[in-house]
Amino acid sequence: MRKYVNLFLFWSLMAMLITGIVLFIMPLGRVAYWTGWTLLGLDKDQWQSLHIVFGILMLIFGFWHLYLNWRPFVKYVKEKLSPANPAVITTLVSLVLLVMAVKYIPPINYLLEFQEKIKNSWVKPTTPPPVPHAELMPLRDIAMRLGMRPRDAVELLRQHGLEVPSGQISLKEVAKLNGKRPSEVYQILIQASQNRK
Repeated sequence: MRKYVNLFLFWSLMAMLITGIVLFIMPLGRVAYWTGWTLLGLDKDQWQSLHIVFGILMLIFGFWHLYLNWRPFVKYVKEKLSPANPAVITTLVSLVLLVMAVKYIPPINYLLEFQEKIKNSWVKPTTPPPVPHAELMPLRDIAMRLGMRPRDAVELLRQHGLEVPSGQISLKEVAKLNGKRPSEVYQILIQASQNRK
């Protein structure tokens, strides 16, 4: 059983490492959702789901590993309390890192600022969303914001070869249904509304 627990723990750790790196560098949500950002064919939500699932697996197998190795663990903790005791060292280092992260203390804050720079470095959308998370708005609301009747917006998108079941579905759903980004669908609507003026 130990072999299985150790291997599951190892694979969970590898998955957490990979998904952690991706989450560290991925663009901010508003940019990722609006531009339809993906990496290796997975979008922001899918990467987050993987991270959560493997994080839970890592917790389960981590506790199972601790259960199977309880005696050596207790031995580490019971060793003579001295500065060289592994339990003392690892506990102190973990507590210091926890406080540094919560209080935003250097050098941890440098790492978090670096992450922010990476997230903000992604290409800004050429067509910014009209409001935050506009991709979640129903098509009819987007159309009305642009001064169009919802049925005209649906018809216009259909004329551009897009499948649009109704004006009730979100811009994100229209984009996904047609293999496009929400910003691309919105751009079609903007051009049409400008041509009408």
